Amino acid sequence: MGRSGDEGRCRALRERGIKWQHRGDLKRLITNENNPSFPNESLMIAPSVASSFPAMGTDVEVLAAPEVRDDSIKRIRSWFEWVEARLSRFRPDSDLSRMNAQAGAAVVLPPFLREMLAISLRAADATGGLVDPTTLGRLEEAGYADSFANGRSTTRIGRSQGPDYRKVRMLDDGQVVLPAGMGIDLGGIAKGWTVDRTADLLGDYETWLVNAGGDLLASGSGPEGKGWIVGVEDPFSPGVDVLALRVRDMAVATSSVMKRRWAMPTEGEAHHLIDPRTGRPSESDIASVTVLGRSVVIAEVEAKALLLLGSTGARRRAERLDIPAILIDHSGRITLLGRAVDYVVT
Repeated sequence: MGRSGDEGRCRALRERGIKWQHRGDLKRLITNENNPSFPNESLMIAPSVASSFPAMGTDVEVLAAPEVRDDSIKRIRSWFEWVEARLSRFRPDSDLSRMNAQAGAAVVLPPFLREMLAISLRAADATGGLVDPTTLGRLEEAGYADSFANGRSTTRIGRSQGPDYRKVRMLDDGQVVLPAGMGIDLGGIAKGWTVDRTADLLGDYETWLVNAGGDLLASGSGPEGKGWIVGVEDPFSPGVDVLALRVRDMAVATSSVMKRRWAMPTEGEAHHLIDPRTGRPSESDIASVTVLGRSVVIAEVEAKALLLLGSTGARRRAERLDIPAILIDHSGRITLLGRAVDYVVT
C-alpha cells in the first residue's frame, strides 16, 4: 500500500476514533480510551445463512449466496459429526480416546487418526513446540476434563507425562507409541482441518462461507460481490465486534483465552490454552489473536502460537513469516501485524 493509500486509511480510521501508527514494517492500530465498538450495522451482510448446527463444542454456520441446497447441508453436518466421533477427546469410544487409553504400548491407528496425528506433530515442529498436541494431561490437571457443552467438569485426571511432542513415536510399520501417561488433544487442529475439507463438499457453489466458532473459510466474492465481511470479536464483550475484515478465498481463525475459562477452588481462574513451556494456562499479555491465511489449519496454528508468544514474540514471528494478524491485549489495545491492515473495512 502506497503513501496515498496509507493516508486515506489513516483518515478513515481517525473518523472512527482510532489512531493508526507505523512501527517498522508493522502497522499498529490503537483504540482511544473512550472509543466505542464498531456498530453492528457496519458488519451486516446480505441474508445468506443456510444452516447452523452444533458440532465440536461450538455452532457451525454455513452461508452462501444465494442459497445452499439441503443435501449439501446434510453432507456437511454428517462430515463434522463423522470427524467428531473419531477425534473427540470427550468421547471414550472415539479413536483418539482409545489411542490415549493405550499410552505406553505400540498401537496401530486407523489411517485417518494417524494422518491427523502427523499433522499435529508437524504443527508442533513448525512452531518450536508451542502448538503441542501432548498438552492434554496439563489441560486436564487445570480442570478442563469435560466439554463445556456437557457442563465442563473440574475433575482432575492423572497423567504423569508433561507436554513434549518429540516423545511421540510414529513407526514405519504403521504403529504409534505414546509414552505412558501421555495424552493427545487434537482440538483446534481437528476443527480447522474439518472446515478446510468442507470445500470439497461445496465445489458446486460460486461463493460460500463455513464458520465453526470463529474459525472460518470463505470462498468467492460474497453475497454482494465485494468479498465476505467478517467481524473480529471483542474478547471482553462477546457478540460485539471491534473490527470488520473483507476477505475473499481466505481462512480466518481466532485464538482467545477469554472464552473457555473457569474458576478453580484454590488456584483462581484458568483457561484452556496451555503453554507447553510451563505446563500451565498461558500468562501471555495477549487476550486474543486473529490470523488470516490460506487454510484454517494454518491460521489456527499460527493464531495459537502468536498468542502464546506474547506481544513481543508475536511481532517478531509475524514479521519473519509475513503473517497477517490482529492482536488484542488485556488492556483492549489492538495491534495489526503484517498485511492485516489491508483487509480492514474502513
